[in-house]
Amino acid sequence: MNYEDDFKSMITEIAVDNRIEKQLLKNFIEYFDNLGFGEGIKLFYPKGMFAKKSLVLFFFYKDKILTVEFNDNNSFKISTVGKVKTVELEVVPGSKLRRKLIIHPEAQEEVILDSTKDADPTRSEKHAKNIEEIYKHLV
Repeated sequence: MNYEDDFKSMITEIAVDNRIEKQLLKNFIEYFDNLGFGEGIKLFYPKGMFAKKSLVLFFFYKDKILTVEFNDNNSFKISTVGKVKTVELEVVPGSKLRRKLIIHPEAQEEVILDSTKDADPTRSEKHAKNIEEIYKHLV
């Protein structure tokens, strides 16, 4: 998945589906890009986008992982995931839709990306492929 194509170009649809103010998404993009975080993104994973759930964005860089959580109070929080200790990939044989990635950072709670829970059914296969790419990137 791509930050430019799969997120920035679709903020109107994302705002409606995830019940987030479109202006908040615009403000996030401007702030994020002004900090220089829009550069060097290797992989991007939108958890909850088009799934009528809380939206959390994951940005994977060469040497770090950033998360962005959108809150109910019209704000967002940018966090850094600690150094990755271990990574697990769960695969359901015969299914192109079901992939689950568990990232275990040092001294932090695990991060779980699940293709069938993080997206609506029409996007699960794309999320599953993205999870596989993230796994390859992290190991």
